[in-house]
Amino acid sequence: MEISTKENGKMVKLADKVFSLINKVPCMRELGKMINIMVKVLNNGITTKLFTRETLLMDKKTGKGKFEFDGNVYEGDFLDGKFHGKGKYYFSESGKVYQGQFNENNMHGKGKMTWSDGTYYEGGFINGKCEGQGVRTYPNGDKITG
Repeated sequence: MEISTKENGKMVKLADKVFSLINKVPCMRELGKMINIMVKVLNNGITTKLFTRETLLMDKKTGKGKFEFDGNVYEGDFLDGKFHGKGKYYFSESGKVYQGQFNENNMHGKGKMTWSDGTYYEGGFINGKCEGQGVRTYPNGDKITG
């Protein structure tokens, strides 16, 4: 469960507010960094680490985890602070979801991109783009293979 508060007419996650305040006090920054590397238990019982942008860049996290920024969310494998291995990326602005392989922060390898209208592409990705063999399926059932 996430706790939020209203600030200037806008909902703000309480954890974000706490971290913001902690980072303003120099002697508290180390505590803030430790808190940022917390363990979060998801509803399905899987334990993952919740990484922030700061801890990812500074500590080069490796393992399974979750990274949230600007409304976007990545859940999956990390290697030296980068999305690397299997993962799922939620694009907040467009509503797209990618699930598949990552290589150094890029969608790379086999994966599935689903658009908000229900269209999806399943196949190869190279450096973040749909490339190689794949199938695009539209909500009406039409398919394009290539």
